[in-house]
Amino acid sequence: MQSLWTGRVAEQEDAFRTLAAQQLDPLERLKALLEAYLEFGIAQDDLYRGTLMFVRPTALETPEKQPLSDFAFPSLLTDAIQQGQATGQITGGDAAVLTQLLWSGIHGALALPINLDRLDLKSAAEMAAPMVDALMRIVQSSADRN
Repeated sequence: MQSLWTGRVAEQEDAFRTLAAQQLDPLERLKALLEAYLEFGIAQDDLYRGTLMFVRPTALETPEKQPLSDFAFPSLLTDAIQQGQATGQITGGDAAVLTQLLWSGIHGALALPINLDRLDLKSAAEMAAPMVDALMRIVQSSADRN
């Protein structure tokens, strides 16, 4: 079912790669990628819901796991994290864990108001800037914050 979105997903991955290539500073690259992910989820709501909010029915077989390195967004996050760790701008730790933390936070800002639309939650657009700021504070090294 998700294969129906392959072409549009490839275009979005190219957009993430282009954006990342324009940001030399790893912190600025991380921030730009997080903001772009939110913009993508808001502007291309149908694609976002269809590809990243798909809930596989339990009756369907679980697909074979694919490495994150097969996908642009998490790979670009990991690369920026590793570069930032090397320069001391980003806190130490497992880059894969930090990648999943960032992606989970940004995805949650988009998905929570959709999945729990019966609750009086702020919209993804309203949560975009505060979420990016909070996530950046989590990964930014304490020396770089000063």
